[in-house]
Amino acid sequence: MKVEKVGEELVEGVRALSNLLFQLESAIEEAHFPYRKDAHNAYDRFGYYFTKDKEYHDEFWCGVVCSEPQYLVFKYTKQLRMRVSPIIGEVDIEKYPRHPEIKDELKQYWRLLPFRERGFFSLQASEQVKEIRSFIQACVAPTVT
Repeated sequence: MKVEKVGEELVEGVRALSNLLFQLESAIEEAHFPYRKDAHNAYDRFGYYFTKDKEYHDEFWCGVVCSEPQYLVFKYTKQLRMRVSPIIGEVDIEKYPRHPEIKDELKQYWRLLPFRERGFFSLQASEQVKEIRSFIQACVAPTVT
C-alpha cells in the first residue's frame, strides 16, 4: 500500500462503509447465525466473523477488503466439507462468483457479491440487507459441519 492524498470523498465513503457494516450485521442476525459483536476491522478489511451454530467458532468471515471494495467478500475460515451439490433447495452458491485469483491459506476460494453487477446500489436499504442475507445463506448452505 502506498501513501496517497485523501480527498473529500472520505466523508461520504466512511458513512457508506458504516452503513454497509450495519446492514451486514443485520443480515447475519436475520439469518440467525451466531457472530462476534465486535466487527473484525483491520487496516485492509472490515467485516464480521460468524458461524453456523454455537459449537463452532469463526467458521466464516464476510465483509469488504479495501483493495477490492467493489465486492462483498465471503471467506471460509476453516477447512469445511462441502456438499456434493452446490444447490440446496432454492439456494445456488454458483450464482456468486469465486474470486479468480485469491485463495486463502487453506486453498479455498473466496465468494464475491459484486455490488454493481447485482444492482446493489439502486436497491432500498431493506432490499440491500435482504441481498446480503441471501448471499450469506447461499455461501453457508453447502457446508457440512
